[in-house]
Amino acid sequence: MCMKTHNTFLAHILPNDDLFDGTRTLPLSNPEFKELIIQSMQAFVDKTQPSVLIEHKREGKVYGKVLGVFGDDEGIYASFEVNEEIAEGIENGEYRFVSPTIAWNFKADDYKEYEDNVYPAALLELSLVSIPRHYTRQQDLQELNVSMMGVYHAWDGSYYALQGAEKATLMPGIDKHLKALLGD
Repeated sequence: MCMKTHNTFLAHILPNDDLFDGTRTLPLSNPEFKELIIQSMQAFVDKTQPSVLIEHKREGKVYGKVLGVFGDDEGIYASFEVNEEIAEGIENGEYRFVSPTIAWNFKADDYKEYEDNVYPAALLELSLVSIPRHYTRQQDLQELNVSMMGVYHAWDGSYYALQGAEKATLMPGIDKHLKALLGD
């Protein structure tokens, strides 16, 4: 049986504990700070639908777009869609990790929700990478998204729905993650 490749995936972009970004420690373990970051990134994603790139290469080629940002007790995640070739690569394990480009205190000339038109955090792009900066703290894309029987999720802008779950056993990573999202 030939199954169509699905083009929407989840990516673990930030851990649920404090993170040193090279110049300062981000208190992601603080629920209020974490929620501020999620809301800010989601507002930026809603406005811009950041691009999905490969290895942060900005060569004029875009492989997909970011659809949403949310958090749970494991960290902060992004939902993204890619073209069929890249989706097949994710499902085959060719692309295992992501690297987000996040601008902190990002000044925008058209954003009025935050003081002085500054996003506390803006997800500028999401790159598929071979080695992420926070390697030991990021979930593998394949572990998070792909099961043997083709179970996948669909983002509708507010939540994820499993498709094909009646005929497959979910992998532990996505099962735990989706149960947390859906409140099961």
